[in-house]
Amino acid sequence: MPERGMTEKANLFVKKGTWIINIVLLVCHIYFVILFKFYNADILFWFNCGSVAIYLLSFELLRRKKAGTYIYLVFLEIYAFMIVSIICLGWEFGFQHYCIAFIASLCFSDFYMNGSRTANRVSLLLGVFNASIYIALRFWTQYHPYVYQIDNTLVKDGMYVMNTLLGFSFLIMYFSIYSKTVNKLEEELRQMAERDALTGLYNRRKMMELLGAEMDSVENKNLVVAMLDVDLFKRVNDTYGHVAGDEVLKRLADTLQEHAKDKEDFYVCRWGGEEFFILYHYKDTKATVMEEFERIRQEIQQQEIPYEEELIKMTITIGLSFYQKGMSLNDLLKEADALLYKGKEAGRNCVRCSE
Repeated sequence: MPERGMTEKANLFVKKGTWIINIVLLVCHIYFVILFKFYNADILFWFNCGSVAIYLLSFELLRRKKAGTYIYLVFLEIYAFMIVSIICLGWEFGFQHYCIAFIASLCFSDFYMNGSRTANRVSLLLGVFNASIYIALRFWTQYHPYVYQIDNTLVKDGMYVMNTLLGFSFLIMYFSIYSKTVNKLEEELRQMAERDALTGLYNRRKMMELLGAEMDSVENKNLVVAMLDVDLFKRVNDTYGHVAGDEVLKRLADTLQEHAKDKEDFYVCRWGGEEFFILYHYKDTKATVMEEFERIRQEIQQQEIPYEEELIKMTITIGLSFYQKGMSLNDLLKEADALLYKGKEAGRNCVRCSE
C-alpha cells in the first residue's frame, strides 16, 4: 500500500504551522492597533484594524482548508502593511526587513527545502520584485517627509526587533509550509502515477520499470515472476455485484502485501482487472519458492470475505516463471502467462511453474 507517513507529517506541519502563524500575526496587529491609536496615527490605526479583520477571516479560510487563498491573502496583507508603514513612519522601525526576509525565504525554499542547486525562475522574479520594492522605498524615505513622528526610542527599538523577528522567522515558516505542501503534492502525484487506485499496489507501468531494471542487472539468476488470476471472478461480479468484486480484489492485494512485508525484493502489482503480478528476487531454492506460493494459494482459499449478509470465498491460479540464462523480459512474461493458463485449463486453484 502507498506509504502515507510522509504525507501525514506534511499535513500536520502545514496545519499547525499556519494556525500558529495566524495567531501570532493577529496578536501583533492588535498590538499595533492599540499603539497607533495611542499616537493618533489614524492611517496606521485603521489599516491595522483592517489587518485584524483579515486575520480573523483567515481562521475561517484555514477551517475550510483553503490554504492557497489564505497564503496569498496574507502575503498581500504583509506587502501592503510594509509599504504603508514605511511611508508613514520611515526606515527606523524595521518594516523594510520584510523585503529582505522574502528574498531570504525564497533562497531557503529553493536551496534547503527543495534541495535545488539553482534558483528557479519564479524565485528569481520574486527576488527581483522584492529588491525593487526595497530600493524604491529607500529612495522614497530619503526624499519625502514621514507622515507620523514617533520619537519614543523604546517603541522604535521594540518595533524594530519585532518586525525583524516576524519577518525572518515567520516568512521562513511560510515558505517552509509552501515547500512542504509542494513536496506533499509531488509525492501524491508520484503515488498516483505508480499505484493502482483500488488496491494501492504498484500498477503495470511501475512493475515494467522494476522488471526492466532487474533484467538489466547481472544479479538476476534467482529471479522469478508470478502471474496470478482470481478464479471465476466474473461469477463474483455477476452474483454479488462489482462492489463485492472490488472487495475481493482488495482482500487479495492486502494478503499479497502481507507476504511482501517480510521479504526483500518482493514486489506486488495489479497487472489489470483480476490479474496480479509478483516480481521476486529470491535467495532460497526453487522448491522453497514453490512452497511459498503454495502457502499463498492456500491462505487465499481459506479466507472468507464478508459482504452484506454473504461470505464470499475465492481461489487463485498462479503461473511461476523462473529466470534462465538467455531469457528476455518478453520470454519471462510469456512463460508466466502460459503457465497461468495451463493451470486454468487443469482445473484452476493451483500453482504451475517452469522446469
